[in-house]
Amino acid sequence: MKLDTKQQVLLALYIEYQKDLPDMARVTCTALNMDYEVFCVALSKLQTEGYIDGFKAVAAENERFYEIILSGVRLTRDGIEYVENNFGIQKELTAEDKLRYVIKKCGVFGLSALKTFGVEALKALGEII
Repeated sequence: MKLDTKQQVLLALYIEYQKDLPDMARVTCTALNMDYEVFCVALSKLQTEGYIDGFKAVAAENERFYEIILSGVRLTRDGIEYVENNFGIQKELTAEDKLRYVIKKCGVFGLSALKTFGVEALKALGEII
């Protein structure tokens, strides 16, 4: 399975969402090893498609993204369902079990940046790896 940029950003937001106190601003282009502009466009598309809301971007004069604000971003029900359905994540699992599952899948798919991001989120839940 190969994920496009938009799906990778959505999965990273889902990973952060699993924390007791999610901080969506931790989802960055640097954390995901992505180009800034590509990351911004992915976020814009996710909001347009109804998978997230609360994304804000301030455009520069050339209409390229200048600054993005993720602190108010939240996954919508459609965004959560999309990730869980496409990754085969059981809704009944605990947050820790969901993260373990996602980390394993990211390893299988060769998504090292997302795997690392998931491991950090799991550690934040107090899990010892």
